Amino acid sequence: STHVLLDLLLSERENYDQVQAEAIATFNAYEKGSSGSLLAKLTCADSAIRESMRHHPLFVPFPVMKVMQGGLTLPTGEHMPYGTFIGTPIFRVHMDPDTYPEPEKYQPFRFLRASPSTVPTGKGGDEGRAQSFETEVSATAATDSFLSFGAGRHTWYVPKKLSYR
Repeated sequence: STHVLLDLLLSERENYDQVQAEAIATFNAYEKGSSGSLLAKLTCADSAIRESMRHHPLFVPFPVMKVMQGGLTLPTGEHMPYGTFIGTPIFRVHMDPDTYPEPEKYQPFRFLRASPSTVPTGKGGDEGRAQSFETEVSATAATDSFLSFGAGRHTWYVPKKLSYR
């Protein structure tokens, strides 16, 4: 959460204002007893969190896993024998310019797409409505190009050698 806040505060002021306006409008519109997740409506905040996680992945340089008994054959046909340590360079995946244009630039709304509806901003008149957005994928979802939470059966697994005591 510290990275998200600092990233937003150090970016353009409009970014922080947009996340704040979305939060205020969402919480003001909330009615007790309503169904659905309130947090799911905070799409700008979700995208900003995801972008911060892309810049500051949880595992640096990458999570390391030990190949289990029987080994592992990769899709390329290469065989990794039992006991081999393998990992994914998450930061390199997150900074791939083919996936993320201008990957070194913090763009808090990179993961949004425009929605046809509008949301209230808390201002009156025509200024009181703003374009709403949907996130492509939630901040907590792993994809082949976003690995901050890892993927697979042991998503949060950290080998004993790398864990803090």
